[in-house]
Amino acid sequence: MTIKLFLISILVVFSNTHIALAKDDNVHRLVINVNEKSATSMHTILDNVATLSSHYAKKGEKLLVEVVAYGPGLHMLRADTSPVTKRLTHLSQQYKDVSFHACNNTITKMSKMAKRQIPLLSVANITPSGMIHVVKRTEEGWAYIHY
Repeated sequence: MTIKLFLISILVVFSNTHIALAKDDNVHRLVINVNEKSATSMHTILDNVATLSSHYAKKGEKLLVEVVAYGPGLHMLRADTSPVTKRLTHLSQQYKDVSFHACNNTITKMSKMAKRQIPLLSVANITPSGMIHVVKRTEEGWAYIHY
């Protein structure tokens, strides 16, 4: 199932190579949501982010990427459970236009269940609701990939 989702995602991205290119500013915009705890999916997402970022950088074009984690996908951005900590740090340093967003609704629920505040990685920006963040971006014309 994961390979199938990966292939579908790649086809969606590369069949529409302009990735939400606004006519007036020549900036590509992509929002990716992560809502499962699978380390394999997380690595695939980061592989794709690196590939796309490199592709557009080589073309001299700007690509904004926002990775939004909610539900079980929040583990990607948790300091105590993330299987991709080093890769997140490396990507955020290498590509300044890639950002990572953690859903505050999920943070609150996980903290309540753990009976403590869950720690986030320093690369994580907090957004009130991950799903609403994704919806807003798609309404603004951002391309969207779901894993």
